[in-house]
Amino acid sequence: MEQEIFGVTRAARYCAVSRGTLWKHIKSGALKASLTPGGHYRILKEDL
Repeated sequence: MEQEIFGVTRAARYCAVSRGTLWKHIKSGALKASLTPGGHYRILKEDL
């Protein structure tokens, strides 16, 4: 089973919130996200 992975912009659009709101939840630890070697956050669809 393949997992769907979202970047911050796509996840924010999926949740109908701003990128800033999603970013705040990632930084506070309320939303689980992984950091790529390039410094980008990735979020699993099941974590949204």
